[in-house]
Amino acid sequence: MTKMEKKEEEKIISENPHLKMYLNEIRSKMEQPVFYSKLPRDLKEEKYPNLIYPTKGVVFIHIFRTKDMEGKEYHAIEPSLNEKEKLKRDSVLDLIYEKAPFWKAVKTDEEIKEAIRALLDKLTVIDEHSAGQTKVTGGKLRVTSAEK
Repeated sequence: MTKMEKKEEEKIISENPHLKMYLNEIRSKMEQPVFYSKLPRDLKEEKYPNLIYPTKGVVFIHIFRTKDMEGKEYHAIEPSLNEKEKLKRDSVLDLIYEKAPFWKAVKTDEEIKEAIRALLDKLTVIDEHSAGQTKVTGGKLRVTSAEK
């Protein structure tokens, strides 16, 4: 069985605001789902599952069925950007597009990831009071640590 310890579950919820928000949204409709570190195969035949497991990165899957439902539902829980965050993302992408042609040649996926991380470090400044700001100053964009 791959059921998560309560401490691990609390840590994941606190580190993923989108997951916490989702859990708050479903609270009135169903009980708190059981958290698993990976998809439990032995629960495949469970008639009324209510479980969450992580996939890659910050995406989680909620499998559930309530008594009024005909079948199980699989719901992806993933972060989404609000309008201000989308503007900030677009500003970062514009800065990357400007600088990318001058960056060293990359060949592997790992080199691409490392180059993007390095560009983000070079083009952003951590400022915890900058949420919602999209103005580029001196070729750099202020972002919160959560946004980065």
